[in-house]
Amino acid sequence: MFQNKTILGLIWSVWFLNQCVIMIIMMNFLVTVLVEVYTDVAENQANLNYRHKAELNHEYYMVVEFFNLTSEFKILVLSRALEDESAEEEAH
Repeated sequence: MFQNKTILGLIWSVWFLNQCVIMIIMMNFLVTVLVEVYTDVAENQANLNYRHKAELNHEYYMVVEFFNLTSEFKILVLSRALEDESAEEEAH
């Protein structure tokens, strides 16, 4: 009887230890995935901002065109100063 309780306690102890190790591994995996996704979003933030601005410009143009308030234009120039260029200009 005593031997059965000891084995049963050992089984429960091993199971609990196994669950703790699995939880640590899964939490580590979750943190890794979150860091990877955050890095991807941070790298593409400028592109996403420009895409969003372009979509807003298109929606504005569609509304203005609907009310026939558009005027003809020959060229549209979009430019952006790069961080390296602005840092060099500030240094000089």
